[in-house]
Amino acid sequence: ENRTYRGKNLDKLVAVYEGSLGGKTGWTDNAGGCYAGAFQYNGVEYIAVVLNSKTGNMFKDTKKLFEYAKMYDV
Repeated sequence: ENRTYRGKNLDKLVAVYEGSLGGKTGWTDNAGGCYAGAFQYNGVEYIAVVLNSKTGNMFKDTKKLFEYAKMYDV
């Protein structure tokens, strides 16, 4: 018997942020909204982890970290 399964990607960066390699979303009572993601820029891979996002938007916070890394090439 063949079955079809559909998944839902909650990663709002992977499709829209250039260089995004993917990430993992999560949420717990203690940690709130969380995101661990990676992107590549100038041949270097960067990782960002956001826990308990105070803005309520863990993707926006992660994008800020990615932009910081690009700006300072850290």
